[in-house]
Amino acid sequence: MTLQPKGDGKWSWCTDSGKWVPYSKEINDKLEEAFYAGEEECEVDDERFVDLVQMLQRRYDDRSRCRAVQREILPPYDQLVVLFLGFTQKRLEELI
Repeated sequence: MTLQPKGDGKWSWCTDSGKWVPYSKEINDKLEEAFYAGEEECEVDDERFVDLVQMLQRRYDDRSRCRAVQREILPPYDQLVVLFLGFTQKRLEELI
């Protein structure tokens, strides 16, 4: 598995209604560091932590209470530009 450079991951947690909520930049950075260090857990606050193995946010006082977490990776900006320009060029050729 090839890992993306540190800091590329965007972490979020899932609400009871299924909506994904991004973590704050501070927590996101902390989760990225723990993820790349190979840690199994990362503290979110005094009451919660993320189980990086199971990809769950859990409570310290009741580990059975949990929420799903996810880590998304977006392509680097330069790859997005190339992809966009490639699409634009193809569309232009279709119009000519």
